[in-house]
Formats: sequence, C-alpha cells, structure tokens
Amino acid sequence: MSLSFARKLGLTAAVLGCSTRKELCARFRALNPATEFDLERSFKWLQGKSLPRSMTVYDDWARLLGTARGGTWLAGCSVEAFAEEVCALFQADAGELQARAAVFLGEKAVNGDGLSGEFVCYSWAWSPFRQGLLVRGELGLRPAASGKVGAVYSERLDGHLGEFRGSGARSGRTLHLTLSGAEGEHMAQSLLVAGRPSDCFCGLIQGFTVAGTTEEVSVSRIVGMRLPERGGAQGLAYLAPEQDAVVADLGQCGYAAGITAALAEAVLRFLGGGDDPRPLKVAGGDLTEIARALALARRGEAQG
Repeated sequence: MSLSFARKLGLTAAVLGCSTRKELCARFRALNPATEFDLERSFKWLQGKSLPRSMTVYDDWARLLGTARGGTWLAGCSVEAFAEEVCALFQADAGELQARAAVFLGEKAVNGDGLSGEFVCYSWAWSPFRQGLLVRGELGLRPAASGKVGAVYSERLDGHLGEFRGSGARSGRTLHLTLSGAEGEHMAQSLLVAGRPSDCFCGLIQGFTVAGTTEEVSVSRIVGMRLPERGGAQGLAYLAPEQDAVVADLGQCGYAAGITAALAEAVLRFLGGGDDPRPLKVAGGDLTEIARALALARRGEAQG
C-alpha cells in the first residue's frame, strides 16, 4: 500500500504541474494552512516507506484534486483507478501523465521509460499435443547492468512451472531478449514496445519445442500487457483461442471487467494475423530432406 500511495502522489504532482516535493507541499498548504502534508513527512511517503496516520491528509488531497469521491476512496483505490480519475478530472493524457509522474518519483535513472514490471503474455502453444491452443505466460522485466534489461519469462504448463531467465537490450521501441531455461533450453523474444510508459508489447517468440517427441524450432507471435497492481496469472497456462476464454483469463489476472472484452479482442486479432496464425515449425524431417538433396547433388557431381 505504501508504494501505491507513493505512485498516486507522483501522479498528483504530475497532473498539478509540480516538479518538486516543495511545490507539491505548497499546493496542500495553500488549500489548508494546517495540513499535515509537509516536507518531512512527504519524503517517506514518496519513498513508499510509510503512510499518513491521519485521514485529514486524504481529505485535503480530495479537495486539492476536486474529486467528489472523497478521501476514503483515495486512500483505498488502486493506482489504475486513481489514474483514470485524475485523467478525467483534468482531461490529461494517461501516457504523458505516467511519464511525468515517473520523472517526479525519480524513476528515470535506469532505462527511464517505465519498462520495468510484470506483464501477462499470450502466444500459440508449441507442443504437438496442444496444437491450436494459446499459452498464457508472464514476463518480468527489471533494469540490469550496463543499461540492459533483465528478464524472467514463465509458463505454468501441465502442473509444472517453466522458467526462462536472461537479459536483453532495448533500442528505441524495440526490445530483444535472449533467455535460457534451467536445463539449458534457449528462447528469444523480439518485441515492439509501446512508448512511455511501456505498458504493452507485441512481437515474435522463438525457441525449441520441449514437449514433443522430436526436436523442433518454433516461432510464434506473442503479445503482452502490464499486469494490474496486485494482479497475476492464475492456474494452467493453456487457453482456447476464443473471446470468452481470454476475457475470463484477463479477469483472473486482475483487469477490470469493463476492459477485458476489448483487450481480448485485440489479443486474438494480433495472434490471428498473417496467412497462418499457428506457430511456424522447423522439424527434423525438414533438415533431413535438405541434407538428402545436398548429398545426392554432391554424389552426382562426383560421378560427373
């Protein structure tokens, strides 16, 4: 809750045009000279280390923003709900507001683009036993050394958790990740990332099928969106590629009921794009055919 409160204060500073804690405190003091929102207390609040002990701070906050929802609602609402409220009150652009809030909170030091976080992902199942199904995964992104992005991608398949760890590099609005599993499996993701804040991405995921009887190189489209605060994937990762199934899964991940239908439609539209939306497979038989043709060609060349 302390971190949520800090992020909501960052959004407040951004929408009010405050660039420093001193300016934000001045806005509270101008509204209520006896306010408990002062520099000393706000330092810990904005670091996410504590919360106000008095509800009068929340009441002052509600009056400052001009919201009819009141201080109690401000104290308990999610960051997403708070952002929607202030954007509506001030006719602010959500993306620009989040970016300014990140700068106010000092989050521009590493990767300065809001890329860090947890994302829910959808792609096509690679397993020959699960053809035609979707796989829901989670991708966690964090700042890493030398300006890189640390990544952990996980899928909960048939009762076990498959996890791939690694890092990548971002260039503009592209992000390429190179990941490895616990037993040396390899995976790569080449993604197009949204602008600041980076709340969604889409691209290609490539690796080797580990659930089949033979080795295959597999490539699939993948799409991901930032998980809501306190949200997370639930249950096994396989889903039917149907609107109702994706809507229900997004709801279990914590997305508000009012947006799950539109999100599910966008996910399925992207995954179903192209002439053949299923994963592209390169199997051992393909290699055998090429090798046989090459051997026959060389034999003929030698005989000639």
